[in-house]
Amino acid sequence: MIICIIICSINAFTQPVNTYSFDGWFNTKDMLLDLSTHKSGTHSPISAPAIFYLLNSYVLKLFGLSSLQSELYGISIFQNAFFLSACLVFYRMGKMQGIGWHHLPISIFFLVMVQESLLNQCLFSEALLIPMICWALYILACISNDLEHAGPKSMARCIGFGILAGLMISTKPTLAPFLPISLLFLALRERGTKKISRTLGVIAIVSFLVIGSVVVSAYVRTGRMELSRVKGGHLWNSVVRSTPELLENNPQYALLLTEIPVHKLTRMPYWEIRRTLLKSKNPQIRQISENRVVYDSFLYEMIISGIKDKPQIFVSIGLKRLSSNLFLMMGRVGATRSNTLLIPGIRELPPIFNVRSVTDKIMNPIVFDIFTEIYVTAMKVTYGLTALLVLALIHLGLNSSSDSKWEHISGILDLNMLRLVAMYSAMFFAIMYMSFQLVHQNMRMALMLFPFSMMWLSLIIESWMPVFRRFLKKRKVHSI
Repeated sequence: MIICIIICSINAFTQPVNTYSFDGWFNTKDMLLDLSTHKSGTHSPISAPAIFYLLNSYVLKLFGLSSLQSELYGISIFQNAFFLSACLVFYRMGKMQGIGWHHLPISIFFLVMVQESLLNQCLFSEALLIPMICWALYILACISNDLEHAGPKSMARCIGFGILAGLMISTKPTLAPFLPISLLFLALRERGTKKISRTLGVIAIVSFLVIGSVVVSAYVRTGRMELSRVKGGHLWNSVVRSTPELLENNPQYALLLTEIPVHKLTRMPYWEIRRTLLKSKNPQIRQISENRVVYDSFLYEMIISGIKDKPQIFVSIGLKRLSSNLFLMMGRVGATRSNTLLIPGIRELPPIFNVRSVTDKIMNPIVFDIFTEIYVTAMKVTYGLTALLVLALIHLGLNSSSDSKWEHISGILDLNMLRLVAMYSAMFFAIMYMSFQLVHQNMRMALMLFPFSMMWLSLIIESWMPVFRRFLKKRKVHSI
């Protein structure tokens, strides 16, 4: 715990704070209580960043700190503190699930890797989503371990998990597989009891109420029921730029081609296309591009029409990207420079304590690159051990009678560990597929998947421990 506090403190107090408002998340705090307008920005106002940034602003005002600089420093400190709590519950969760000593170095690696990316020093939604994922997984583990007991504590856990899951999906729709996989895991954990039905019901209802409130809030402000204001733009960046044949013979796509040649169009993100269309002499095109909502609806309807006509091409996009990007490379997202400056002319606020000559040796791009290579190796180990486990299960199943199959397997492997490995690997691949399918790949995607991949690594190593112990025991007997 002391090591975790030191690392998070170094990041919070000795590293500069990025003043770029990535994706407009910072502005959502002003929209949260304003029902009259959606203002600028690309997201629904009820989201994890909107709530967090607004609470941060209120807390700082209690201490007489109301400047923009104070808010940005406060966000950095609170994000690091939130992430510290997430790392502690990440470690605690592993011990609850019976993982051995190796979970400690994996937990420390998880903490250092995210902090080396400088994620908590800027305004990305992932800086809040990663701790929320850790807390949601921890509560899920508590619910799973205490399914047979009903009571206020159990109900509070279900409500808390439902709120976290709903906010996570509302903030990042690509996390949608997290909820059904979690519910399926709980359903298979304790089948056919009233308690599990009540647990699943409460979680599902609370989650859908949170997601529904986001959709309704967007409708009140914009007249559109949605989770994101740029769903058409995201689909363009992710799908059409890589696979333009999806829109062959599409009349709306043909309209775009009258203004922009195909070799340029497929290289342009949706915001650059809009800037180009605004200069058009065609009144129809200008009418589409002048209003951001109308423009996004135009893109969305065009791409959905292409998906309906050629669904096989759409599905293959995510599968191809998944198969070719199994080892997601990370990046120092805190060093990224894009979007609008919150403070004109100031790219970053100086550290609270300016001792960068010392701390830059710790928070160093070279150190981050080394950790990235370790991560890639760790994922290779995870995939390899999981593949061997699947082969071992097939072998044990084929060489056992139907009556004693599960007894034979459970005598060698821990069935609870196998269920957990299945759950975390399913979450990892499902969310990765959704991300590749719906959003253009970026460095933050790998960081958001980090809690799932690191817990999967711990679990797959623990799953093989009974086999290793059995092998060592046999060797010891033979040596005697």
